[in-house]
Amino acid sequence: MSNLPNTTTPKRTRRTPGRAIVLVLALPLAAVLFVALAPGGDDFALGEEIYAPEIEDIAAGTGDAPFPRRDASRFDADTEVVRLYLRVEDLPPGRRLTAAVERSARSSAVFRFFGREVRVAGGGEERLSVSENGVSGVVAFEVRAGGALPAGRYTVEVRSTGGNRGGADAVLARKYFLVGNQ
Repeated sequence: MSNLPNTTTPKRTRRTPGRAIVLVLALPLAAVLFVALAPGGDDFALGEEIYAPEIEDIAAGTGDAPFPRRDASRFDADTEVVRLYLRVEDLPPGRRLTAAVERSARSSAVFRFFGREVRVAGGGEERLSVSENGVSGVVAFEVRAGGALPAGRYTVEVRSTGGNRGGADAVLARKYFLVGNQ
């Protein structure tokens, strides 16, 4: 027996590539999930955009009035219905107005999959008159969710179908508002 230390390098054991593959696959998946679940940027501006000369104004409120005295862009967390009013002047006959709502919020993934549906519904009686130049007056509609509206940033887009060049839909106006504290 020798008292000299063993200085030979130990035989390397071969590692399985399982950990490396999991890491390589997990990083892109984590990046995709972060982008998909991250809240939108802070570039959300409250107010409205009007794209058509026939649209005089678009306003929002919670009361049931012919047209709100004060246009609101922020609503409390327990708001059940936001009414939108579109004032039109000489809208060409044959155009049909439609509205769609989109909500973005800082919410959990569970709420995004199982949350309440937010929709636009007819707001009741339209106050319109017809003249030789077109249709004028106020068109009202509502944003509702079957209970309190979920907190978030809302965009309502008003489109015109029919009577446009080429039969294509045309965006007439957009209204941006906030429900709850964001």
